[in-house]
Amino acid sequence: MVLKYIRSAFLLFVMVVAMTACAGSSGYMKPSEPLVKPDSGKALVYVFRPSGFGYAVDFQVWDGEKLVGVSLAKSYLQYMADPGKHIFMAVAENKSFVEADLAPNKTYYLVSRVKPGGWKARVGLEPVKKGSDLYANVPGWKKELNSTAPVESMVRKYEESYGPKIKGILEYYRDEYRATGKYTVLDLEDGE
Repeated sequence: MVLKYIRSAFLLFVMVVAMTACAGSSGYMKPSEPLVKPDSGKALVYVFRPSGFGYAVDFQVWDGEKLVGVSLAKSYLQYMADPGKHIFMAVAENKSFVEADLAPNKTYYLVSRVKPGGWKARVGLEPVKKGSDLYANVPGWKKELNSTAPVESMVRKYEESYGPKIKGILEYYRDEYRATGKYTVLDLEDGE
């Protein structure tokens, strides 16, 4: 019986260490003043990470082949996007996708979530649908979470290094993964 508790405690310890040992991307982001509204003709996309769980674990957030930034615990990032169709992807041990159709002069919201993984943390990227329970949290998140922005030189350098790999992931998504139906959608009408 004691051995069972020791084994459970050890597994919990390993999971916590694995989730906190995956840090290293936070140097890609800096504190920033929040944007109030989208630039004329653009769409503003927030990526919230309200949880402090897995605090040291950071997730890359991509818009197609462009690295938009890194999702940090208890923070959010903002991204000025062109209107139209997008594939947003969060990268960790897994990849999580959201297809978005963005209207000009509207603001949209995504949430990144930490999930336990095999070797390191997994990520879930969720669209915030208008009228949903998540949508009701948006005003509080804007006040409570830290606003961050990418350090452009670092992000572009990382993007250049990993661009070919990301291109391959996106091809896999379009050719195979999408057929599984394991993706979510952010629609035009979800913007405000």
